[in-house]
Amino acid sequence: MVIKFPKPGEFILRDDHMASMRKFLKMHDFDGKTKYFWISVISLEILLLVSRITAIFQCLDRPRRVVDLSATIPITITALLKAIYLYYDKNRVKYLYNTIESEFWDFRICGPEVQKQAITRYKYSNRVLWNLLTNGIICYLLLQIFPMTPMPSESDRMLPKVVWSPVDLNPSPLHEIAFAIILLNGLLTALSNMIYDYFYVYCAQHLVVQLIILQNLLRNITEDVMVHLSDVEKFNSENFQDTVMNRMKICAEQHSKLLKYGENLGRFCSLVLVPQLALTYAGLVVSGFIIATDGSSFYQDVIYFSLSLNTLLELSTFAIPSSHMNTQSLLVLDAIYDSKWYLFNSRMKRACTFMMMNGQEGISVKAGGITKIDNSLLVDMMQKVFSAITLMTALIDANQTN
Repeated sequence: MVIKFPKPGEFILRDDHMASMRKFLKMHDFDGKTKYFWISVISLEILLLVSRITAIFQCLDRPRRVVDLSATIPITITALLKAIYLYYDKNRVKYLYNTIESEFWDFRICGPEVQKQAITRYKYSNRVLWNLLTNGIICYLLLQIFPMTPMPSESDRMLPKVVWSPVDLNPSPLHEIAFAIILLNGLLTALSNMIYDYFYVYCAQHLVVQLIILQNLLRNITEDVMVHLSDVEKFNSENFQDTVMNRMKICAEQHSKLLKYGENLGRFCSLVLVPQLALTYAGLVVSGFIIATDGSSFYQDVIYFSLSLNTLLELSTFAIPSSHMNTQSLLVLDAIYDSKWYLFNSRMKRACTFMMMNGQEGISVKAGGITKIDNSLLVDMMQKVFSAITLMTALIDANQTN
């Protein structure tokens, strides 16, 4: 296996195996005329969200209807915030895009094994994300066939429930036009939501592959350097130390770039993940409570279960890549341990020490800079959701008994 240590500008990433995802992301243009279309979509989302919240306040005396109208609000709010934030932080978005094209290494420099691992990871991510988008759209369309709330009368057709509006638009063709507009807006809401998630996963998977490449370079940093010499001769050889030091500089510079990239990716998601985390928890509790207490309608239970599953999967698209980034960034330290450091002189050991100190916390994504988003958070959240549902059910049973 021949491993290459790239100099600046060499072996830049050529073949992007997530190119289909990149084309999808370009639908959300930041500088061209497309941005006006998405700004109009955001404005319509805000209008419909305000109208639905108004309807909720108008029926506070009917708790079940309030719950029905509130069940899909988390999806709408998070989609709205993500669409806005893509424009608000567009300079960081451009940095994350351009870094992949101009500074990330081609995975072929570490041989066929790493190349196969990288391609497998890219393909797996593509399939999972496209399936999530498909499932989200199917779930939304099913909501139009099986409404979550009763229709006012047999002759009336309610507007789509995911973006429900209290406006009475029965006269044709005004009702049909409004129905089509709101249905399309709901699909665009799901699309803008997934564009943000896709962008995060696109950046995170490229970062994980770069960390894997860096690990392989560090583990093999002494490969093919004066192989005919003994360990003692290598330790005393200035030529050996200088050659390895040059390689270490390349790895240290790339490590700093990856840490900076991970920090910017974390900041990009930090504010958005605060409402995402809170609304996911609230949505799971509400949907789970309805499923646990109301078994009168099987298809409505299926709808609420689908909403809960999609909400949880949406949070998982942040938690799982974040765990991978954190794990791989910490494995860089293990790679330094495995780099035959005992052959290095004091200057080289200082460089290794500084590199380890620089990355000892790893790369992680935190909601609001406080709560770490990873796989353990998903487990903790599900435990708290079940506890909340059990407590609410017990309180209602106790109240009915009294």
